[in-house]
Amino acid sequence: MNALSQIGKQITDLLASMTPSARIMAGLMVGVIVVSLGWIFNASNTTQYEPLLGGSFSNEQLDRMEYAFGEAQLRGYTRLGRQIKIPSGEKDLYLKALAESNATPATWGSEMEKALNASSIFESAEKLAGRKQNAKERELAGVLQQIRGIEFAAVFTDEMRTGFTRNTDRVCSVYVRGPFDEKISPSTLRTVSKMVSRSFAGLPEEKIGVIDLGSTNFYQASDDPNSLGENPYLTQQMEWEQKYKDQVASLLSNYGNIQLDVNVELDPTLEEESEKLSYDPTAVSVQSSTSRKDVENQRASPGGRPGAYPNEVTTNGAASLTASALDQSSKTKESEENEKRIAGHEATRKRMAGLVPRKVSVFVGVPDSYYREVWLHRQELLPEAERETEYTLAAATEMQAEIETQIRTAVAGIPVGIRAGEETKPFVNVTTYADLPAPEIAGPTFAENSMAWLGESWSTLALLLVLVMSLGMMFSWVRAQSTAPADEKFSEGFGLEIPSQIDDELELSEAGEFTGDGVAGGARPKASFNLTGSDMKEDLSSLIQENPDAAVNLLKTWIGEAA
Repeated sequence: MNALSQIGKQITDLLASMTPSARIMAGLMVGVIVVSLGWIFNASNTTQYEPLLGGSFSNEQLDRMEYAFGEAQLRGYTRLGRQIKIPSGEKDLYLKALAESNATPATWGSEMEKALNASSIFESAEKLAGRKQNAKERELAGVLQQIRGIEFAAVFTDEMRTGFTRNTDRVCSVYVRGPFDEKISPSTLRTVSKMVSRSFAGLPEEKIGVIDLGSTNFYQASDDPNSLGENPYLTQQMEWEQKYKDQVASLLSNYGNIQLDVNVELDPTLEEESEKLSYDPTAVSVQSSTSRKDVENQRASPGGRPGAYPNEVTTNGAASLTASALDQSSKTKESEENEKRIAGHEATRKRMAGLVPRKVSVFVGVPDSYYREVWLHRQELLPEAERETEYTLAAATEMQAEIETQIRTAVAGIPVGIRAGEETKPFVNVTTYADLPAPEIAGPTFAENSMAWLGESWSTLALLLVLVMSLGMMFSWVRAQSTAPADEKFSEGFGLEIPSQIDDELELSEAGEFTGDGVAGGARPKASFNLTGSDMKEDLSSLIQENPDAAVNLLKTWIGEAA
């Protein structure tokens, strides 16, 4: 506390001894220093950014978001590619701006939900149907934009009633664009047409037209199989070439910046079906049956005793039995066997797919720099005594032959032919091309970099300069105040002789003469003056009371210096 009190007292004395203009100057300097330090510390605090909604968007969505931010007067965001970076602490403000401007990214079903929410009970059925149709078109366009290679998509449908029936003639047009107006492949256009046909009931593919806005390519399905868009040979050829190109590219990915092209020749047969029937000379029994029949007949002989005696009715009594003649009998046996035989044969039915590759040609271009890189790498693996210093023409020829053999071996493993007797290895042609270095783009010079840096940092440099100048002026002014001539003379006793035997104690007389023991030679009483140098007001007041002459001399000295 004593140290703080002394510092506060010194500052108070310092301000009291300053002139009004000096006080104003000191206050301005302190203000400039405080503002400059605050500005510098605020500028050095880097703002943390994060991607808006954590994903990327299309250019159309980004434009709508920027319009929303402009209406909300939000300027702290940065657009980088397909993303928008926003300050981490202001995420709620940006989301609120998107919601108020209806610029939030559309999700599945959001367009239909908006259309249904905007309807009312007083709305006609035709208007509601049109609203739902428009929402469905926008939903489908959003789905098409998710396909790889399509950045923008728009779908428009129309229908016309024919006659007095309820039959309608419907047509549809689809507009697509690739990123940076890149060409969209015909297979993608065909896929879009099929997808749209299955999204609207009763809409055939022949009524759908798809146009690529970047390349003006147009696709429309046709019933003619020989048309360009429906030619099966061309379609399958492109599919096979892309398949082989992907396989070869994956195999040769370690051979530098290669140039690759694949040509596939197909069997023009669309479909092949065969059936073979061969006969065996030995008959084969397919059905056999056996039947047997035994017949036995037995009959009594005719005749008997005539008269009424055998036929009369008699009472119980004895009767005479006489043997009759033998009976007649016959036996017959029959058997039958049936067997059905056919000639032996073998039936074979084969169905083969059509439009299969019959010949594949692969063209590979290897950059000349790749051979040199491989040669240098091998030289580094050799002992230092066996290394070669120059890449000669013979070494280049040897490297080319070796790498060409490696490429042919790698590509030859891809199967080509499917039918019996066809070539099963692709034809590989390896060439070398000179990859000349690209023209060097001149970078910015030191002067341009310096001017750009000054243009961005001039305000900080100006603040630092003002800060240094202010500190220097304040330090010099404080030093000048602490070493003022009046203070030096005051500490020296204003030219008065100080006895050597008295420590910081002066005894003054009217004549200004001192004795050896500190007593003046005159009759006037002696005055003592304590040279502390810490409290000027108290020392001066004590001096005026005890020795007015010395005070007068002091004032004269100050007035003379001020003049």
